[in-house]
Amino acid sequence: MLWAKMRSLCSSLWRRADMEQEMAEELQFHLEARADELVARGLSPHEARRQARIEFGSVEKYKEESRQSLGLRLVDELRADLRYAFRTFGRNKGFAAAAIATRMRRGR
Repeated sequence: MLWAKMRSLCSSLWRRADMEQEMAEELQFHLEARADELVARGLSPHEARRQARIEFGSVEKYKEESRQSLGLRLVDELRADLRYAFRTFGRNKGFAAAAIATRMRRGR
């Protein structure tokens, strides 16, 4: 079970661009399918697309839920936190040196 999750996470990380593209296409398909249904009921194409987006809700919310289910949200948050930490340490070199020196002293 754990091995399968790790394989899935690694696969998702290596295929990230492909996965994002597939997810966008899938969500777009569902929006277009609903819009087509609404056009068949008599709405104009413009109004049907608008209504389909309203009914569907936030596309980004669905993307975020998919990323979370694959374990990618944790990786994204970790990467963002590390980038922020290095940026902050880069701006405050004195603080970074003190933090590292304090950590090294406690490690002994």
